[in-house]
Amino acid sequence: MLSNTPSGALGDLAMAARDIDAAETVDSVAQQSVEFVATYIGGCAAASITFAGRESFESLAESDSLALRADQLQAELGEGPSLDAVVETPTVYAADLAHDPRWPLWAGSVVHDLGVRSIVSYRLFTSDETIGALNRSGKEVDAFDDEARELGYLAATQIAVVISSTRKEQSFRSALATRVAIGQAQGMLMERFGLSADQAFNVLRRASTSHDVPLREIADELIRTRELPADVE
Repeated sequence: MLSNTPSGALGDLAMAARDIDAAETVDSVAQQSVEFVATYIGGCAAASITFAGRESFESLAESDSLALRADQLQAELGEGPSLDAVVETPTVYAADLAHDPRWPLWAGSVVHDLGVRSIVSYRLFTSDETIGALNRSGKEVDAFDDEARELGYLAATQIAVVISSTRKEQSFRSALATRVAIGQAQGMLMERFGLSADQAFNVLRRASTSHDVPLREIADELIRTRELPADVE
């Protein structure tokens, strides 16, 4: 299936795929994903992942400076395949950007300044959310044949699932760490002042409100210094 991949590299490919699945943060998943796509899927000179919507555009990961600059130009000019992939057509392919009328400003810039001649962008989405787009740039006209585009689509599908699950896991870990910190801070107050759990929590909440600081930060500061702000205690 991966006709462009030498058989001796299959072990590396499998290892790269496992590394993506094992990554613990969205940033690391995205970075390993674009490196995987740029290395193992034919025709790809550069790859990137963008978080994009109707009113926002952010480059999350890039395989190199070419991919970064191509994304930056989309943000600056307000047009390009990533934006279309997110809000219009799930897969956007341009075989020859020098003769493609869809993004006249962006295409002209990437062709003349970056040497990009073709691009394919895939919407990254799950049943729950739209994440952004996976973008693959080629320096040849019609760099992505049917097989390469199909493999890119399959890769985008898996990358979207991994990013989504990693984001949820990160959120869970953050919430759990917050609960642990607040619980530890409550315990310190209960032991020091003979307070109930509710009373200790209210002390932390008052400190958070009066100093306009998140409750987690108040808890962390109490754990670190073993002191509350004087006007609260």
